[in-house]
Amino acid sequence: MVVLDALKNFKGVIEELNNLIKLYPNHSLTADAMLIIANSQLELDLKMAAKNTLKTIIKKYPESKAALAANNRLKIL
Repeated sequence: MVVLDALKNFKGVIEELNNLIKLYPNHSLTADAMLIIANSQLELDLKMAAKNTLKTIIKKYPESKAALAANNRLKIL
């Protein structure tokens, strides 16, 4: 995953993380993975998709650090 990000393969990052989230929906790092997806969506200029992902993080994981980051990111979008 990190290698994909380093290569700026944002579509690949999104695909791989979505696959991991499907396999492990209750993992402690799911919210963080979703935040990486939102960041990748922004890099691909998929602003509406990124906003939706950020809103989902806040809704599903309101107490997480990722939710705080998602809320801050939404404020500037």
